[in-house]
Order: sequence, then C-alpha cells, then structure tokens
Amino acid sequence: MANGYGGSSGSSGSSSSSGSSGYSSSSRQAATPTTRPAAPPGFHYMPDGSLMSDAQHEAMYSTQRKINDLGQIAPTGFHYMPNGGLMSDEEHERLYDIKPIVQTKKIITSFNIDTENLKAIGETRQFIVNGTKGSVFSLFVINEDGHYYNFDTSTFAAASSKLSNIILQSSSYKGVIKFPKITDNDHYDVYLMAEPGYNTYHTDYIEARYKDRSINVNASSGSNSAILIKKIYQYTDLTLTMTALSPKSLTAFGAISVTTDDITVSRGKRSGKVPFKIIATAGATRNFILKRQPVENDLVAFVERTIGSAAIPISGEDTSSSTYYRWPIDNIVGLREGMFITGNDVTAGTQIASYKEYVTETVPQSRTDETSLLPVRDRGLVDSMTARLGEQSLPEQTTKITTDIVSVDAVEATGPGVFTDGIITSQAGNVVFNLQQADALKDNAVKIYGYGTRSITVLSDYDIEVSDLKVELTPVTTTTTSAVSNSKSVPIASRNGIRDGVSTVSGIGIKPNVSGTDTVNGAISAGTKIIMDTVVASTMRRGDVVTGAGIPLTSTVTVIALDPDGDNTSEFSVSEAVTVGDGVTLSFSNPSNAVPSVVSGAGTVSGAGTVVLSAAQTLEDGIELTFGNTGSVATITGNIEIKRAGNADVALRFDLEKFITAT
Repeated sequence: MANGYGGSSGSSGSSSSSGSSGYSSSSRQAATPTTRPAAPPGFHYMPDGSLMSDAQHEAMYSTQRKINDLGQIAPTGFHYMPNGGLMSDEEHERLYDIKPIVQTKKIITSFNIDTENLKAIGETRQFIVNGTKGSVFSLFVINEDGHYYNFDTSTFAAASSKLSNIILQSSSYKGVIKFPKITDNDHYDVYLMAEPGYNTYHTDYIEARYKDRSINVNASSGSNSAILIKKIYQYTDLTLTMTALSPKSLTAFGAISVTTDDITVSRGKRSGKVPFKIIATAGATRNFILKRQPVENDLVAFVERTIGSAAIPISGEDTSSSTYYRWPIDNIVGLREGMFITGNDVTAGTQIASYKEYVTETVPQSRTDETSLLPVRDRGLVDSMTARLGEQSLPEQTTKITTDIVSVDAVEATGPGVFTDGIITSQAGNVVFNLQQADALKDNAVKIYGYGTRSITVLSDYDIEVSDLKVELTPVTTTTTSAVSNSKSVPIASRNGIRDGVSTVSGIGIKPNVSGTDTVNGAISAGTKIIMDTVVASTMRRGDVVTGAGIPLTSTVTVIALDPDGDNTSEFSVSEAVTVGDGVTLSFSNPSNAVPSVVSGAGTVSGAGTVVLSAAQTLEDGIELTFGNTGSVATITGNIEIKRAGNADVALRFDLEKFITAT
C-alpha cells in the first residue's frame, strides 16, 4: 500500500477512489430462484441478485453496530445495518438465521501528525494511527481547492481518494503524506475516520480552544463522532528585511540612501545564522562620523497605528490646555510600555507609559508595624542602660508611605480581539503616553517603535538574535588638483565626506604635525647628541619624532633625552646615529598627534575645493590623499538568527542616530 509502513504493525485495506461500490442494504439469505443457477460453494445470492461470500456475510451481519457514523446510539434491541438503517436484533436473526454477536469496541487511541505550518517548498510528513489491534480506519486529506490526496500517486487531484478500511495488525499504523510546493497560501484538512461498521471508534473527545473560544482542532484529541479532524496550513515564504533609518528624520540624515538585505524565512520556522550587510550613503553635502559600534538595542521595528477621534481624559488630569495623556487607538496588539511614538502632532520624546498619581506621607512607624500596640521599649528601641535609668522612651521612628490615587495601565483593551487561524491580529484599545498630547493628534496615523530583540518579538512575533555587529566608514580618497609647496592650503578634487576638525589626512608626501622647530648649532657626523640654538625643552618632548635634512627617511628617529649629560640645556639625544649639517632646521612632532587633520574648507560642502590642513605640506599635482575618521559611506554588518519567524513580512532597521553623527 503506497505510503504505508509499520514494521510489525502491517495492515490490510486499500487506497480507494470515488466510484468504488458500497455494501448492499436490506439483504437476506433466501433460496435461489429456479430462474438462476445455483450459487457457487461458499457464496449465496443477495436480494438484489448479487453474490456474497458466506464469510463476508458473517463478518458484516453477525456484528451489531450500536452506534452509527453520526454517533447516534441504537435503541435497546436494535442495531444499525451497513446502509445506516435500523434493524431489530430479532428480525436480524429471523432473516439471516444468524444471531448478532456483540463484539468489544475497538478504539483509535490517538492520531499523531505534525500540524505546524508547512514550508512553501513542500514537506513530507509522517502520521501514526494508534489504537486497539484490529481497529479499522480510513484516512483522507483535502486541500484548499477541494482536491483529494491520492496515497498511491502522492499527489492531489479532483477525484475522491482515500486510504480505505485500514486494519491495525498491531497497535499502530504509520504512513506519510507528501505536501507539494505552493505559490499561494494553502491549507489541508486531514480526516481520520474510525469505521463503526467494523466496531471501531475514537477515544473520548477532549476539546481545546483558542483565546477567542473557537475550537482548536489540532490541540483537541479524540472524537465524539466517527471523524477526527486536523488542519495544517501552508504559507508562501516571508521576507525579513534588514535596513537602517533616522527615526526622527534629522536634517543631517536628509537625502541619505540605504540599501536593504532581504532574508527569506518560512512562517513560524527558524533559520541558522544568516549574515547581512547594509550600506548607508550620506547626501552630497553630508558626512558621517562614528559615535560607537552598534548594539542589539539599536535595532528597531515599527508598526503604524491610527489614533481615535477624541482623547479620553484621566480622572484629575489637567486638560486646560487641551492636552491629554490617554488616547484610543485602532489596534493594541504588539504594543507595550516603553515603546516610542513619532508622527505629526506628537510631542517630542513621547513613549507609551502607565499613568500614576500618588501621595507620599511621613507617618509614625507604629502605623505600619504589626506590633505597634506594644510599648516602644518592648520592641528593642530602648537599650539596657536607658532601662536602668528609668522609664524613658526614645523618639518614635517614622516611615514614608506612598498611596496611589489614580493608576491607569499603559495599554488596555476596549474591544474583543480579532483572530486569524487562532492568532490575535487586531484589538481596539487605549494607550497612555508619558507626555500629554495636543488635541490635534486625534485621527492621526503614528509610528510606534520597539527597540531591541524583546520588543521586536512583542511587536512583530519574530524571535531573533543578532551578533557580530559592526559598522565601518569607507575612507574618503581624492587627489590634489595642483602642486603645493610648504603650504597648509591643499586644493583637492572632491571634499565629499570630509569634516573640519575631525578628518585626518594621509598619503605620499604628507608630513606630520609639528610640535616645534629649531636650528642645529654645529654639525654632527654619525652622532646621537645634537646641540640646538635654543633651550630644547621649549621645542620638543621625549618620544617626539624628528624630521629634517639628514634625518633618515627609512626609519623613525625619536627624541631619547633632553640635556642627556646634565650640562647643556640646548642639547638632546636621538634614538640612532645621524649626520646633520650646521644650521639645518629640524622639526619635532608628537606621535600621538602626528597625523595632520583638516582645519577648514570642508563640512557641509561637496565637489572640488581647497582644504586647510594642520601642518604645512609640499605635494605634487595628482597625489592621492586619504581622509580618515569621517566618510560618506557607512557599512553595517552582522549575523541574524531567526529562532521563530512571525506571520507576516517584517523590516528591521538600525537606528543610525544611535551610533552615527551626521553633519
């Protein structure tokens, strides 16, 4: 039998399609008329002229069916025939000369099949029917289009088809159903029929219900009729989109372009770690600097909701300025305290919050102490010395008591929930904000943001985990448009992404910042001590980098000591032997601040122009320069693991304002 297996459980029966014959009704054993030949040995004629084996007759008509397919119980002294009609036990014996035998019921104890949502690409799922040995069942599956599953071909077709009259040879039967790939949403009704004609019934019915009180057939067990039903849904794949935004639409983030990274997920399913990349590009006259690296709580999801037509004042609330804390909203599903709100006429800094008015009073501790009726000295507030001095009492201790006068939950339902496939999708209610909102908010659409994975789960029903988060700025590169000689002003081809006071510059020929300069007083040949014209402490520090004519370019020469011999304040020593002529000007720079930076000429500008650097440079035309610390392109990377996908597409966005400053 196709798709059936069970080791020792074996079975008999068939996979049948529509058109198969049923049992005849009102049949009786009678003498064969003289107009037709005698029945073969072991067979007899039925009233409609058909032949039936004696063994089959015995099996069919010797067993009383006290309950029909609809679960109705036959009156005392009667039983149901295969055609559903009632017959008295006495008439049965008279007609067929066989006394009905009352057999012990055979019970289908359980039906096991995974009813979780199917993947869009299709799945093969096992089912197991458990029950009393000899139980007989039939099974058929119908999809959304009314097509039947054919267990022989493992496909769905319009023709009626089922597993028919399967007998449990042991205590269970195993089989599989192959669900196909879909291009639109589908669902499948799986019907397990206990065959009362073979004295087989389902175990007692235990009902389960959804929150909306509708019956949850998948969580229910057993049946009080011949049919047990399970329902399996199959949905097209969903898309989880990773991207970024500026929730407050800050001007500095204006004209920003952000890429998206789409991840395909199956509804209700999980995925392994999936890498993602998001690229944010600033507007032409804007640039970025990094405040810090992104963290999990920088990730946000939002939903759009509509505020009701009139605020609902809270008792005692000051509404003299036509501003209110509590408002009706079209859907509270997924909303919780702490979520942020944006939109037209929304007060800046608004979030969902409970409302409390309370008073705090200072009272004697005895008012809150269960032993307050006892004397103060009996509560250990008088030490032994005081007790010996006489009946003296100490000042009674006090405490503060806070009493709520008005308390309103942040989110409260005002209407019944709307459920789809047992999942609540909408429910009218009220929300309370931490700040009063102007009357102009009524009827407005707002966006409600949930930050961090926990709020995202509440808001979108996606259970996720992010890791390895990182943001990097792409260094800005451009070229000089003309040569410069010992000048801080450098003309470049593009100033996009460069910021005054922040951007650093590097490239061939770029000289470091100079802390000070001085002139050599007396030539030095392969020596490590150099005498200058002035006191060296005024122009250099230990560790400064030394540059100038005669100082090797192949290594970094640094200041080792000032006045190394303790007899000349104009002398210093260097890290390696050098040969320097008399009168040569040497420069000294601090390694921690050696890289020159942009002083002016950049910022909210774009295109070619001249930038002023912190150190004078001598550069050729066409030299490539790299500007660091700022940029116009930020790349966010990381991994996301979907532990459970929700029921709809979702976009998760990084709040750029949290970790990037734009100018």
